Amino acid sequence: MLRPLLLVFFISNCLTGAGQLHAQSLATFCASPQSDPDGDGWGWENNQSCIVDTTGDDTQHSTSNNTCPDPDGDGWGWFNGQSCRVAAEPDTTAVAPTGNCVDPDGDGWGWRNGQSCRNDQKLVNTSESAKTIWLNKQPDPGPYPQRDPFKIKSINTDHWPQRSVFTNANTGGVGINLVWSFWQPVKTTSACSSNQIRYDNHCFTIPHVFDEEVRYWSSKGLNVTGILWGVPDWARTDNCYTGSPARDIFCTATDPQDFARFAGMLARRYNGSGGHGQVHDFVIHNEVNMNDWYDHECGQGTPCNQQRWIDRYSADFNAAYDAIKLELPQAKVFIPFAHQYAESFNQPAQARPVLSVKTFIRGVHANAGGRQWQIAYHPYSKSLGIADFSIDDLPYVTFGNIGILASWLRREFPNQPASWEIYLTESGFNSIPPVASEDAQANALCKSFRNALATPGIENYIYHRMQDHPAELAAKVGLGLHDTNGRAKKGWQIWSTSSGRNGQRKNLDCGFEHLPYTRVASYTHPARLNRTSSRVVDAGYRETDAWYLHRNHVDNAVIVYECQQGDGSYLSARVSCDGNNGLGPVGYAYLNPIDSTVLLQTCKNNKGLYTSVQPDCGSDELKEIIGYAKTRK
Repeated sequence: MLRPLLLVFFISNCLTGAGQLHAQSLATFCASPQSDPDGDGWGWENNQSCIVDTTGDDTQHSTSNNTCPDPDGDGWGWFNGQSCRVAAEPDTTAVAPTGNCVDPDGDGWGWRNGQSCRNDQKLVNTSESAKTIWLNKQPDPGPYPQRDPFKIKSINTDHWPQRSVFTNANTGGVGINLVWSFWQPVKTTSACSSNQIRYDNHCFTIPHVFDEEVRYWSSKGLNVTGILWGVPDWARTDNCYTGSPARDIFCTATDPQDFARFAGMLARRYNGSGGHGQVHDFVIHNEVNMNDWYDHECGQGTPCNQQRWIDRYSADFNAAYDAIKLELPQAKVFIPFAHQYAESFNQPAQARPVLSVKTFIRGVHANAGGRQWQIAYHPYSKSLGIADFSIDDLPYVTFGNIGILASWLRREFPNQPASWEIYLTESGFNSIPPVASEDAQANALCKSFRNALATPGIENYIYHRMQDHPAELAAKVGLGLHDTNGRAKKGWQIWSTSSGRNGQRKNLDCGFEHLPYTRVASYTHPARLNRTSSRVVDAGYRETDAWYLHRNHVDNAVIVYECQQGDGSYLSARVSCDGNNGLGPVGYAYLNPIDSTVLLQTCKNNKGLYTSVQPDCGSDELKEIIGYAKTRK
């Protein structure tokens, strides 16, 4: 447990009502600096705590100056006769011992054995008579923002200079890489330089480009997702087998607490209260089921130990989760995965080791100790060069069959609803001939929006990327919505207009036109069984009927699932699908009829199960009454 995180409990308990702060003077400045032999800025005189003033400038205690003098640099000072919190980035780890701490004035600080000490009971159980205030602190950021499917559209901006194009396009969020090696290239615990901040007695360098991006996009009301990766040289494990010095940044860290300190620092800086913006979502490393991106002492001919791999990541995740949550309790913390979903991908001994999503999640969950982990998924096409996907993409889970992951999470972890949410934090489509084209990219992008919006539980979709990258182009992969000269591709037109423009929800397309509903249709096929789905089907199907279900939960409604039957599908209100594979939730059906609704039922004939609105399934067998769907929006 990181020591500075104790301050969260202290500060939060000082806040009462609608962010009001209560303070009352219970201490004075020390008459002599000799009252502070340990040099932490707190002393003991006349049977009470006192603050040592080494500034020599009485004006610093003026209310009009609105500052908090902090001579010992521990992040706490004394202002206007009361404790105060320094508004800059303090070192909150300079705390004294606890236990048998004499604290007659009840301010949470006392004196023991010639040095300042904490009265932890006072700190944790602070009442409305709390005596500590935090100067220049903005209102508490409050609960996690309510996600809106109209705002599902996010992007990796690639530092695009014309930022207004994103706000004009009704963008809901951005993904920003927060690379540890940029923030802490060397491990320093001595005095920090002017361009650094101190956290847990360590110095962190602020990368101003990324720091300013978080602040800017937060000010525009966008949801910021931080992707935390990039282990600095000093923190890396010694036995890492990347095969290239340029890839050593993907080695694991020797000590998970070092990474956790970095995560906690980011959560503190980007908590929405210090003028730096807010990161709501924290992704811990990158595609951790691939040794290429999370190298934990194996690969390149050295076989991986599957359990050690999972346990090693669990240690990183759990430590980072705890650090983030103690600084920013409303944040969400994510495990990132590549698209190798099924157990057939458990290949820890191959030259480029991989583990399946299912196996990895089960292992991390077993190690999580009740932590509310969530999924950051990368549903790229089976081959990165191809701009297409299919309902038949297993054992991969791509945009073509993304509902499979959503169903499995609900079935596998029925008692942890937080883990049913899926954030698509990286994916894109190629536009480079001969295997792809700009037309194919635009078409795949539109279909991917349709399937993400058609799958309840998917809350965010970050497109990768705004502009082609030379390294990717060398491999004939151009995922950008603009080329390297800044020319917009056809995919940009899709991305920038499908959810409306300039705050207006007009001329919607690619699934946004159905919101707040999903459109569920039944299909026939000359060579396959009937299918009923909210998601895009492959070529050859003919639509026979369609209805609308709520995408998000509403009162007096039941969630409905698409269930597999052979090469077809049907609907059920049971997540188990009666033992059949789940292909994904499709929406919420009413339990009772309202205007313009019909009763959905699952029926059975000699070809199997199918969805029908015919009363009592006509001459066929009624298997399940599902609920009522709207016949129009």
